[in-house]
Amino acid sequence: MTLNLKKLITMAVLAVSQAAVAAGYTATYNLRGQMATLTKAGVTTTYTYDAEGRRVRKVSSTGPQSTVIFAYDRAGHLLGEYDQNGAALREYVWLHDTPMAMFMPDAANPTGEPLVYYIHTDHLDTPRVVIDKNNVVRWRWMSEPFGTTAPETNPSGLGHFTFNLRFPGQYADQESGLFYNYFRYYSSEDGRYTQPDPIGLAAGSVSPYPYVHGNPLSYVDPHGLQSLDSPNATLNSAIARGDVRQLETLMEALAPQEQTLARSVIEKFSSRAGDWIGKNCQGSIHREFPGQFRDRTLKEILDQAKAGDSAAKKAWKLINDNRFKK
Repeated sequence: MTLNLKKLITMAVLAVSQAAVAAGYTATYNLRGQMATLTKAGVTTTYTYDAEGRRVRKVSSTGPQSTVIFAYDRAGHLLGEYDQNGAALREYVWLHDTPMAMFMPDAANPTGEPLVYYIHTDHLDTPRVVIDKNNVVRWRWMSEPFGTTAPETNPSGLGHFTFNLRFPGQYADQESGLFYNYFRYYSSEDGRYTQPDPIGLAAGSVSPYPYVHGNPLSYVDPHGLQSLDSPNATLNSAIARGDVRQLETLMEALAPQEQTLARSVIEKFSSRAGDWIGKNCQGSIHREFPGQFRDRTLKEILDQAKAGDSAAKKAWKLINDNRFKK
């Protein structure tokens, strides 16, 4: 049987268009194939992208947060969401590709210290549970393989909790139900993208629309371009905990690239905070950093931050703040 590739792609485009209509929205795209506007229930949201293809702003025609501005690190990790005046809505802390924590303003004390929430991920670095400083679960996403199931946004009865990270590289848009995935958008309802892969069929699929070749339990696609092998679960877990002893135990079994990563993490978590700051940081962190933690290792600071120590939380946030990196 001859494979009619043009026909397959045409059918896929038609299917995705029908899915958009079924979902109740219409979309327009710019000359680079990026979603420019989305209209649903009479509300239009406009999206803006930077030169590297990252979505940096979305503006809704209505709603309490009509403008959201996004900031990223060089690897494309989302660092923060901000309103039109630059005030933080949510900020994220990453350890390599693993989201570790989220900071939000305290509604009861907007000018005070932000609230911190800790993120627990699975073997793919997909967020599954978010807890507060009291170890109370505020958000939970035990979804089906392609992410069809909606997250629990009030599992403990403390009120609705918004958390927008999904599969690696994805951000959930409340206005559409789609997940923004860097170069395109993903529909969890359909288990595929709403736009063709920018690199065409070079990713190895017979269609430019599927998500990770239909195997979301083993692969990730952080940029919406090509599926990648899942990270080493044991290694990621040890890194997330700052478990220096386990990293040292794993060393011989790791590939050379993973050994380099493990050594860098061991060096970081074993370092005294004062030494680490002097070597890797610049700016006002030198006067803002809590003095009582300068002789503590970064592992000790992380452990105390997870235990709820407010000064340790501040110290850990400063250490991981990209503004102070040399």
